[in-house]
Amino acid sequence: MDRIQVETREAASGMGAVAGQVTRGAEAAHQAAARVGDIEGTMSEVVRKVEEIANSTREQSAASNEIAANVERISAMAQDNDVQVSRTVGSVTDLGRRAKTLEAIVGRFRV
Repeated sequence: MDRIQVETREAASGMGAVAGQVTRGAEAAHQAAARVGDIEGTMSEVVRKVEEIANSTREQSAASNEIAANVERISAMAQDNDVQVSRTVGSVTDLGRRAKTLEAIVGRFRV
């Protein structure tokens, strides 16, 4: 009987130690769950910020494309202006030659 009582006490003592470990394990599990919840919240915030950055990048890309198109239009207009200026210079040069010719012809009829 003494032996049964000793074994029972040892078993009860062991169960008390195990119960303490289970309690500490449960507390650690709750703390881990709380930390996982914190991490999920932080990750949600990170995802939201990344989405904002992606949206901003798309907007900037669209603006850059529009600027590039405007620069191409300005370049085409500058080329057209260059052609027109060249034509105008040619016309002015031709007009100058004709004016000199006319001046020479008119110069013969002086009174």
